[in-house]
Amino acid sequence: MLLVLDNVEHMLISPPDRQGMVTFLLKAIEDAPDLKILVTSREPLGVRGEWLLHLEGLPCVEGNGVLAADDEALTAVPAVCLFVERARQAQWDFDLRRERDHVVRICRLVQGLPLGIELAASWVDRLSCRAIADRLELNLHALESPLEGLEPHHRSLWAALDSSWQLLDAHAQQTLARLAIFPADFDAHAASQVAGISPELLTRLVTIALVRQPEPGRYELHELMREFAWQKLCAMPHDEVRERVGPASPSTM
Repeated sequence: MLLVLDNVEHMLISPPDRQGMVTFLLKAIEDAPDLKILVTSREPLGVRGEWLLHLEGLPCVEGNGVLAADDEALTAVPAVCLFVERARQAQWDFDLRRERDHVVRICRLVQGLPLGIELAASWVDRLSCRAIADRLELNLHALESPLEGLEPHHRSLWAALDSSWQLLDAHAQQTLARLAIFPADFDAHAASQVAGISPELLTRLVTIALVRQPEPGRYELHELMREFAWQKLCAMPHDEVRERVGPASPSTM
């Protein structure tokens, strides 16, 4: 039997809730040795026997090589494949050949994130792919799913990021927002000097997948998280770090 527990990070905030979750899982495995448990969460459970798999966005188109290939090769790219599949749910005769460059642009903008791809694709019966990509570049509020029955945090990219933001305390929120001033990757020393983040908090943000570590000693924000964090920073009154940087978005610096 496979037991799937999705998005349990909200149950790991308080020690009693975390302990209750861990106790339940360990007891379930003890009582049913053949049971397999798949848990999705922004942070590990930290239990014996846990196997970690860090998820990234779907493989996307890099460079211009695939753009010159035929449409069959392009649809083999996982991010594009998902977009086309969801687009045809909204518009059965969706033709990738007419929209290929803009579909690739959308997949790049959301960096292969399945939620972002699905949200964008759900609009193809209302907007051209070019218009969808343009809106994505403007802000994270631009596209909200028109579908019924979705969880609130799945209705838009902003809502998805905000649900993770709400799990942080005020200090962690301010620190994460300050990291948005880095337009590219950074090291721990720069994060400490500029954003005032401690090594312990930086490690925690990596652990809960809000900050990425592409290689040892280097850190970065996902482009969507950087834009989200920058907007949060701009909304904070009298933040000294933001006032030193000025009003420009980090993507334009």
